[in-house]
Parts: sequence; structure tokens; C-alpha cells
Amino acid sequence: QESGWVRRLAGYPGYESPGSLVVCRESGGRAHVAGGDAGGRIHLPPMATDEARLSLAHEYLHWAFRRHPVARDERWIEGMARLLVLGEEGQ
Repeated sequence: QESGWVRRLAGYPGYESPGSLVVCRESGGRAHVAGGDAGGRIHLPPMATDEARLSLAHEYLHWAFRRHPVARDERWIEGMARLLVLGEEGQ
């Protein structure tokens, strides 16, 4: 999945390939990204398939753009996640 995202995102200012990321299944809570420059972890609670894919893409984007201001733009992040996963343009 990631390689298609990398090709699509490579031209965006501020994009950095996250390198090694680990996806961790959680028993509860909400999706989030954690880790330092050496590597990161995306934590995902149980959820339906499309919801899980959107959450994974959303957190991936936060990590990939972590050094760029767009990483704090939830509207952009969510719109791009929807575009990557569902092929939908954001609102």
C-alpha cells in the first residue's frame, strides 16, 4: 500500500518517506502516531476495514509531513487520506 502512496505524495512540498513504521493494534483508544526520528509507530484501535484504512492513511500523513506545517492541518490531512484510500477529493 505504501509504495502507491509514496509515488503519489513524493511531489508534495514537505513530504518525507517515513522509512520504517510499525502498525500496532490496540484494544481501545483512538488512532495516533508516536515515535522519534529513528522510527515511528501508528497505533490503531479495532475498527471496520474502510475506517481502519482511512485512520492508517491519516496517521501516515501526519508522520510523513511531520516537519511541514501541513501536518497540523487536519482538513488537508483528512482530505488527502480520503483521496489515497477511497479516491475521493476532500471537502
